[in-house]
Amino acid sequence: MYTGRLLLFSVSVVLIFFSCSKPKTQATDYTFENLADKQVNVDIYASQDDYLNNKNLVAHGVAKVRGYYIVPLSSFQNGHLYYVDIYSDDYLYNNWFWTNVTLRDTFLPSQSDYDYTILHTQYSDPSRLIWINGAGPTTTWKAFNAYTYSSSVFTSTWSTLTAAQQNFQIITRKSSFATLTNGTGLDTTMKYNAFYNQSSNISTLTLLNPDRSAYGTCTSYFNANTYTFNGSKDTMLANISGLGYFAMARQ
Repeated sequence: MYTGRLLLFSVSVVLIFFSCSKPKTQATDYTFENLADKQVNVDIYASQDDYLNNKNLVAHGVAKVRGYYIVPLSSFQNGHLYYVDIYSDDYLYNNWFWTNVTLRDTFLPSQSDYDYTILHTQYSDPSRLIWINGAGPTTTWKAFNAYTYSSSVFTSTWSTLTAAQQNFQIITRKSSFATLTNGTGLDTTMKYNAFYNQSSNISTLTLLNPDRSAYGTCTSYFNANTYTFNGSKDTMLANISGLGYFAMARQ
């Protein structure tokens, strides 16, 4: 009898505890928290195509330093995957590329996914500013000189090329694909990786074959007068397999 009363008392205490507990509140907002030391812009798109082409913006906001950009969850379609583009005004902080790693650019707003943290490690990488001119979505580079390279010496071959061969262009895209064309029939599109060397302040874009081997490299800040990499971010040196070296300028 005593045992039965004790059991009844225990059950009653448990019921009272749960009835008095604070009910779990549901998230009403999606929050972008900025832990970086620069203010950032937040652009939201409803599809990858819109994100890659900077069109049909769903929402735009600003997250101040140690601040937030908040969007009501009710603004989003339930179960729909969204793309987010995050960048500082100078594009040095962004979620496009950082030290050769693609960062998070999608989110699925729900009661289990309602916050996005902008990390302090996303800092001073000019790769986006160089290869897609910040805003993108595409940048065209055009050759203005060509070289052979031997024994650490560049020798111009520009005057020996036909007009068609001189018409060499590379279009770099926000999608991390690049298209190479010239007047002799070259027209190829391939994936690329961008890597920023913080010591030299140089960003290198590596063009990739389908097997991920390097087809060519494009190195930023090339000075066509001194053959060094201390020029403008609007110039680069492309070393393309089978074609040679080209000094190229952003159009």
